[in-house]
Amino acid sequence: MKHISDESEISQVLKSRKNMFLTGSAGSGKSYLAARFGETIPFAVMTATTGIAALNIGGETIHRFLGIGISARSEEAGRIISKWERIKASRSPWDVAKWNVMKCLNTIIIDEVSMLRRDQFELIDIVLSYVKDNPLPFGGIKVVLVGDFFQLPPVVTATDLFKFKDLKEPFCFQSKLWQQAALESFNLTSNYRQGEGDFLDALEKIRVGNITKDVEDLLNSRVNAKLNISMEPIKLFSHKIDVAKENIDCLKKLPGEKYVSEAEFDGKEYDVNILKKECPAETNLYFCKGAQIMMLTNDPSKRWVNGTMAIIRNTNPLSIQLSSGLTTTIDLHTWERVVPHVDPKTETITMVKMAIMRQYPFAIAYSSSVHKSQGLTLDYVDVDLTKCFTHGQFYTALSRVKTLSGLTIRGWNKCSSMIDNNVLKFYNDV
Repeated sequence: MKHISDESEISQVLKSRKNMFLTGSAGSGKSYLAARFGETIPFAVMTATTGIAALNIGGETIHRFLGIGISARSEEAGRIISKWERIKASRSPWDVAKWNVMKCLNTIIIDEVSMLRRDQFELIDIVLSYVKDNPLPFGGIKVVLVGDFFQLPPVVTATDLFKFKDLKEPFCFQSKLWQQAALESFNLTSNYRQGEGDFLDALEKIRVGNITKDVEDLLNSRVNAKLNISMEPIKLFSHKIDVAKENIDCLKKLPGEKYVSEAEFDGKEYDVNILKKECPAETNLYFCKGAQIMMLTNDPSKRWVNGTMAIIRNTNPLSIQLSSGLTTTIDLHTWERVVPHVDPKTETITMVKMAIMRQYPFAIAYSSSVHKSQGLTLDYVDVDLTKCFTHGQFYTALSRVKTLSGLTIRGWNKCSSMIDNNVLKFYNDV
């Protein structure tokens, strides 16, 4: 694995025709760089393994782009290939547009690849090889896989394991296809989230499961630590049900009138429904004066970033006080569902807007799930690390917060900090 930090060097690497794996610790700018790269390549499509990640990079999920949906096994490839055969033969404008994209496609970027199961990975290869009529891995299309396998792993249920024994090795790098694709691996070494030396050093050790005495001392120093802040830290929970209960309970306790902002939508019902499902903003957003919120976008005027915390100070007009101390009014934000389309004038793949959602760019934020926090930069975090139930949650939760002084821990133990040794071996070998 080659370690790189210079952005121009990364750009040159991304422009090569080789398949590649772009990785790095939390806050190293993986998604940002991948999105910028995708904008400069004429025949590339931006995808991700989750809807929120896809929206953040201006793309769509790999499952929806290829028509895979919830399918995962290679045994289901025939049905998906038949779907593409129908699209190829169709004369409907929608199908013609989809087939034109597939004909021109030469690069696919897949973000948050750590959550892509090996059987899904293999299914993507089978479908692309058939549709492109090319026996090379992924039908000869360049793939750029982006993510950190030390963070959240693929979801494998007990039922999945009972039915499919091979999912005991669920990571896509455990597939033979990884070697066949000859992926060149690059590790981003810069960090744009944590600037503190001791905290950043500890996170790098936690990421690889190296819980030294210094790391133990640092974590213990934050157990039940009192934060000198004007708002509550966001409580990170491992389970979604705890998140919903905490946010509702905290909002109910606040005095004064409660308001609801109903999102505005435009587009066909199919595309609107997808946007409702994948957008981080609520369709019906409840709030009141004094409520604690978290911003869900990066502000073009750089007043906040995705994850910045704030307090609602007024409701008419709606104004907030950011954790930086700045008080500002906010307007509705527009999220877009986009799909790839071949521009007949330039003969390049562009992203075409299919639906929009307008809503205030914040969520009530007394708590969040570890899964939903992946990709966020948070000011203040309160977390019980004893309840981590899968590899990667411990590191993912801790690496959300910008500074050590913004972190308080209700509890932790070495068992919950365990990493997957298969991931460690993979990083040591590539």
